[in-house]
Amino acid sequence: MTIKNKKNFIINFIYFLLILTIIYIGVKYALGLIAQFLIGFFVASLLKGSINFISAKLRVSRKVVAVFFVLLFYAVVGLLFSYLGVRVFSELKDMVVKLP
Repeated sequence: MTIKNKKNFIINFIYFLLILTIIYIGVKYALGLIAQFLIGFFVASLLKGSINFISAKLRVSRKVVAVFFVLLFYAVVGLLFSYLGVRVFSELKDMVVKLP
């Protein structure tokens, strides 16, 4: 290897190390701050098509349909999480009971 190749390798290595460090710091600190916005954006984009469709078919205000769909979505998600929580708790209880 020539000196020029070694310099290029060191520069490229430090460059990629710097990029990985910035990504790590961003994920570690910034993701916790913006996670709720990302989830909200995902839910909004998920419901947008059905809200527009129902609003056009029923000729109801888009805001009313959006509020209904968001409440319905979070109710369904909440019920699923509570059901899964009960199932996990029940399975853990059964495992503890079966211990010798």
